[in-house]
Amino acid sequence: MQQQIQRLEIVSLAIATTSRAIVALREQLSIIEANHVLDIQSQTNEGGKPQYPNEDARQAALTLRLADDETYRQLTLRLRDTEFERARLNAEHDRLRQEFKLYVLDRQAEVMRASDGLPAGYPFK
Repeated sequence: MQQQIQRLEIVSLAIATTSRAIVALREQLSIIEANHVLDIQSQTNEGGKPQYPNEDARQAALTLRLADDETYRQLTLRLRDTEFERARLNAEHDRLRQEFKLYVLDRQAEVMRASDGLPAGYPFK
């Protein structure tokens, strides 16, 4: 039983660690996106007018820039893998909790059988 509790603690800490990593990766991705957005919005043509005059054009330009940004792509892959790892750890955590609940129920049944179904302290309560 002690091993189950320790494993639950280890998995809980791993979930917290991956959650922090996910937040950090999302922050890095947001910074890269913000830099590209600012660059796109500040671009002008020869006449001094905005290179991308409407939101659709700016969004298309952003999509293309992000697709070409190797750092952004690598961070996106790391984010995907980290989110998958957190999901796996959550599933393992749920399984361990269920196994622990079953262990507790089995122990309670053993105690009840050992005491012939009488409550603890009977009849002197």
